[in-house]
Amino acid sequence: MTKITCAASLKQDRVSSIQKFNAYFYYVGIFVYCVNIVLSRSTFTALLPDFFFSSTKLLCILLFCLAAVTKVTVKISHVFIAILSVVLALLVYQKSQSVTPLIFVLSIYSIPSENIQSVLRLFIFSLLFSCLIVVFSALCGIIPNIYRPGVYFLLPYDLGFSYGSMLGYYLEGISIAIILYFRGHVPKLTGWIIVFSSLLNFFFWGFVTQSFIVLLALIGTFVLDQGRESRADNKFVRVFSILSFCLIPLVFFFVNYFFSEGNPVMQFFNRLLTWRLGLGRDALHAYGVSLFGENVSFSGFGFSPTDMAVSSGGRLTLDSSSTYDYVDSAYVINPILYGVVCALLIIFFYMMLAVKSYKANLDYVCFLLIVVAIQGCVNWVLFELYLNPLPLFAALLFSDKKTF
Repeated sequence: MTKITCAASLKQDRVSSIQKFNAYFYYVGIFVYCVNIVLSRSTFTALLPDFFFSSTKLLCILLFCLAAVTKVTVKISHVFIAILSVVLALLVYQKSQSVTPLIFVLSIYSIPSENIQSVLRLFIFSLLFSCLIVVFSALCGIIPNIYRPGVYFLLPYDLGFSYGSMLGYYLEGISIAIILYFRGHVPKLTGWIIVFSSLLNFFFWGFVTQSFIVLLALIGTFVLDQGRESRADNKFVRVFSILSFCLIPLVFFFVNYFFSEGNPVMQFFNRLLTWRLGLGRDALHAYGVSLFGENVSFSGFGFSPTDMAVSSGGRLTLDSSSTYDYVDSAYVINPILYGVVCALLIIFFYMMLAVKSYKANLDYVCFLLIVVAIQGCVNWVLFELYLNPLPLFAALLFSDKKTF
């Protein structure tokens, strides 16, 4: 009996040691991911060589792979699903030349199931740290600070980002991660800081979407938290979180595909969504959809070192004379870039996350999933962890816990 006990103890120690490696690799991987995603969408691209961004992205993939192979407390069925997902992501990469689905798959599978709070804390720090580096570098003149007269409300500068909205997106991702970290019960001071940053984002740059999404998420989870204290039944929220990923993507895809300027109702919503329906229709008709996607480049008004010009006074301006055909909706861009198979599977993933959150009575996660489903109409939100950290809760899918 003593020998059996000792053997079991040694096995447990070995498993614990491997789990520590899993957490270590993942922590470093998520930090590298945040640094890469922020700096690569800033004017650091004018200062650093392409090799820096490609190598940090490759390092991120390698670290997530190491975290995946050191994840020992998973079922064989989950390993099989992960392998199939990686194979699909590689097929998508071959067609679209995008590693985004691959990074997404590796990051959600390899996440340390027992350390979600630590992952969220590091994610918040890494994203905030990377943003501060960009802003500080722009203010100090280390990197270009693009000047956009007449574009924004109060602050006509991008603060070192390729476009002013990027800072708003990062603040949105940080805010959602904070809500998740506090399990929907955000302290008052932290909540007011989030509100203040959202209002600054609106008044300085005039970007409504990010401010609206953050305030909706914060107010919604606050109401649910108050209802939890009064033991209110939020079953509707939990059910709708599942239905939202059944209905919203399908409806929005077909609205884009069949959009017509001659329809006054559609044209009203097209203006409301800042012409996104027309852009989505044009992209769908121009490129169509395929099983595993294709390599398509869209033109926006973001920063590129090749189209930068210097105006009088030494301020950097951006040449925006090129045609704008940038598609923002995840429900339109995913089938085009990543293919129908990948687009359907990512929606199925969020549905399963909603089902698991329903069973675990995580009302705040269910509500945030509804917010993500709505935001998918106007943003590339489903695959982007920096904008939507909810996939970090994918450990729910690999756990038998009833609570989380």
